[in-house]
Amino acid sequence: MFSIERLFCLATKVKIHFFKTFILPYFDYCLSLIIYFPSPAIQSLSNCFNFCLPRLFNFRPAEINYLESFPEEEEKIMTEFLSKLQSYSLFTFQSRVFSKLLIFSHGIINNPNSPTSLRGNGDDY
Repeated sequence: MFSIERLFCLATKVKIHFFKTFILPYFDYCLSLIIYFPSPAIQSLSNCFNFCLPRLFNFRPAEINYLESFPEEEEKIMTEFLSKLQSYSLFTFQSRVFSKLLIFSHGIINNPNSPTSLRGNGDDY
């Protein structure tokens, strides 16, 4: 976080490069093991990921009061947040988890060297 605070004066392209080079690899490494993590650990990783975004890019989804808000407002806020992420070619933490698990599953199923006990016999899918 100390390094991130020192990057505020740099161009957005440099910030994105810094994020993708030095921060995302830590999260990507954790994603390969995420199926073994308890829910609080996954939530903690997600919170850390979401904490980095506003610190580096100076944006965040607006605070949502779920008890008083309407679904349309929540959808609008999340749509704006996702469009900002997309403009930086970034994805949410949940999207990264889903993508990594799909890639891992595809590799297990299609790699002839993967253990047959993981691949199944073809009737399971």
